[in-house]
Amino acid sequence: MRRKKPPVIVDYAFALKRPFKDFGKFSIAALIDLFPVVNIISYGFTLKCAGVGTKGRIPQKLPEFRSGIRFFAKDVIASLVTFVYSLAAMIPYVWILKDLFHDTGGITFNSYDIAVMDLLFPASTFVLLVILPLLLYPLPMIILAYAKHSEFGSSFDFRDVMGKAFTSDYFKAWTVVLVGSMIVQILTAVPVLVWGWFDQPLAALIAAYLVSCFSGFYMNVFSYTLYGQVFKKLENSG
Repeated sequence: MRRKKPPVIVDYAFALKRPFKDFGKFSIAALIDLFPVVNIISYGFTLKCAGVGTKGRIPQKLPEFRSGIRFFAKDVIASLVTFVYSLAAMIPYVWILKDLFHDTGGITFNSYDIAVMDLLFPASTFVLLVILPLLLYPLPMIILAYAKHSEFGSSFDFRDVMGKAFTSDYFKAWTVVLVGSMIVQILTAVPVLVWGWFDQPLAALIAAYLVSCFSGFYMNVFSYTLYGQVFKKLENSG
C-alpha cells in the first residue's frame, strides 16, 4: 500500500518571522544583495529558502550558503530563467510602445502623433496594468520548478506550472506578497521624506537605497518561504 505524504500547511506567520530566526545569516545575505553580479549568490539563497528540494516541511532556520562553481552556475541559470521569462512578458508592451515613435523617430505632437497616442495610450496602459501582471503571475512557480529539478526545461513545463499557479493557495500567497511589496515601497519613501525635510538629499538617497535593499531582500525571503510552502503543498496533493 502506497504511503500517503504528510500534508503541508501554508503558514503565513512562519514566513513573516523566518528571516529573524537567523538574523546574522539574513544580514550577510542582505549585504551581499547590495552588490551587482555578486548578488546572484543572494538570489540563490532566497530560492533555497523555498525548500522545494527538502522532504517534509520547510526547515525553521534559514538555509546555509552554498559554495562552489556548480551551485553558482545553478544560481546563474535561475537568474537567466527569470530574465528570459520577464523579457518575453514585456514583448506585448514594447510592441505597443514602438508605435508611439512610428516613422517620426520620436513624438513630435503633430496631429498624426496625437491621434496615434489617443489610440495607443489606453492600450499600453491596459497591457501594463493587466496583461503584464498576468504574464508575470506564474513566474515564482516557474522559478521553483527549476529550483527543484535543476533542469532548464522543467521551468517551462507550462501544464505543470500553470496547474500550480492557477489555484486558490497560490493566488492567496501571491496577493499577500503583492500587498507586502506595496507596503515596502511606501516605507522606502520615508527616509527620502525625513532627510528631505532637513535638506540632506545625499543622506536621503543613501538611506532610501539601504532601506529598499534590506526591505526588498526581506520580502524575497518571506515570499519564497511562502511560495515554497504552496509549491510543496500542491506537489503533495497532486
